[in-house]
Amino acid sequence: LPSGLEAVVVAGSDGLAAAHSAGLLTEYLPTAADLGVTGARWTAFVRDRLRHLSELYAPRAVLVGGLPHDGITEAAAAGGPRWLWLRPAMWKRGSGGEWATRGSAFAGILEPGEFAAAGDEGWTTASRSGVTRVAPITDLPASPSRRTQEKTFLSRGIDASLPGFRLIGFPYASAAGLGGVAAAVSRADYTGFHELIGARVPTVFEIGRAHV
Repeated sequence: LPSGLEAVVVAGSDGLAAAHSAGLLTEYLPTAADLGVTGARWTAFVRDRLRHLSELYAPRAVLVGGLPHDGITEAAAAGGPRWLWLRPAMWKRGSGGEWATRGSAFAGILEPGEFAAAGDEGWTTASRSGVTRVAPITDLPASPSRRTQEKTFLSRGIDASLPGFRLIGFPYASAAGLGGVAAAVSRADYTGFHELIGARVPTVFEIGRAHV
């Protein structure tokens, strides 16, 4: 994060570990399943929880990653800080269009850049009102460099090896260490795709069913 910017991360249990490891302040937002409640009760809970946190921390802006469910849009309707939607591109063709109208609940929409934008066939290509495209969001250094002379191999999220190459892990698995990776195999998620290509690491990407 830029110096002088203090962030509070509000997330479910799956999203808290990375925020904790980065030294960020976190607030837990349980799912309906975690609470054992119906969808309607969870919507009200999310709305009230986000409104409370907004009053508690008085942020200048709230950035919503993922899908803006009813509880989120109801909290945004209460006013206060600027509510922004970090809306991904590259949706599967014919899916997700029901979320298009949710953009009007926000003061603006930020769209992370995509190296494969030319092949985007999803609904976001036609829903551009209030959208600002930003550079791909990664942890890469500003000027990533290639510096390896060794046959090093990185496997991200996949159990794999490469004959003749030495399998490596942390710290090379982090974005800052990718300059020391000679070759890699990775799941084709947003972070893996953009960090490995951005660091110019020759990579084989595995496309799961969720990405097809």
